[in-house]
Amino acid sequence: MYYENTQNVAVYSFMGRFGFYLRKTFPALCGKAYLAYQRVSMNRYYKKAIANIMRCEFIVPFQIFIETINRCNGMCPFCPCNKYEDKRQLKKMSEELFIKIIDELARNDYCGILMLSGNCEPFLDDRITRFINIAYERLPKAQKLLYTNGSLLTKEKMAEIAGKLDILHINNYSKEYKLIAPIQEVYNYVKTHAASFGDMRVKIELRYANEVLSNKGGTAPNNKNYRKVYKHACLHPYMDAFIFPDGVVGLCCNDNSEVTNFGDVNDENLYDIFNGKKLQAVRVAIKDGRNGYNFCKYCDFMSIPGRRKRWIETGRD
Repeated sequence: MYYENTQNVAVYSFMGRFGFYLRKTFPALCGKAYLAYQRVSMNRYYKKAIANIMRCEFIVPFQIFIETINRCNGMCPFCPCNKYEDKRQLKKMSEELFIKIIDELARNDYCGILMLSGNCEPFLDDRITRFINIAYERLPKAQKLLYTNGSLLTKEKMAEIAGKLDILHINNYSKEYKLIAPIQEVYNYVKTHAASFGDMRVKIELRYANEVLSNKGGTAPNNKNYRKVYKHACLHPYMDAFIFPDGVVGLCCNDNSEVTNFGDVNDENLYDIFNGKKLQAVRVAIKDGRNGYNFCKYCDFMSIPGRRKRWIETGRD
């Protein structure tokens, strides 16, 4: 099926239709090949970034994840947080805490990436459109992103957030190369209401529903790993701040069970936590490879390189 891309909405898939059906036919092989390629091609960039960051007296997060709810309605076999595998206690961030975080970032004139999602489906939180609007009003310089599986999106919700994000990334999980019904509706809506979206981009990625990805810290249901130790570099503890719904700052997006704790933004400033002794100790431990820290050593996750690579080479964009 052909989808016409416009300035505001784009439908794409890694390597197109061929890549989609290649991942469908050889899911494990494709996953391993992609990660192996990323380890080889990105490791020197990661090491360069780590060396630069470790020389800084004060580190500002490149990307901040705010997870307002820790639930997902997805059934993805590659994710430990799918609706069948999730072992977390249900938590929702209070609106007071969300505003506290946003206001602290505003006082620091934050201009990095604000990710309004995490290991969750953000639209399960019925306040998310209001939170998006708060971030839009108070953090004009931040690049505001949100990832969703799109299953709960409606024309009404799209109207509420039109123009309020920089990027709305929709993962269209399907066994066939086509949009599912609610995402097709979103696609049609954005195309016919382009003026209300301004510079906001809606990126719809056609994803094979049962693909094999990284092992997500060793715990991915279809790719578990408790034996092989990985020694390549990882950028997450140096560049990303991940806030769970209760305000605890975890190590990264691969803490699918919320077991790490480096501070609590209910009581502390996020910047102070990010530059605190606990996180700095992790950075020292893994600067030569993730095998230096027990939580990380079985993880094969590789960050999407594009934005990070540009930041390492040219500064934030």
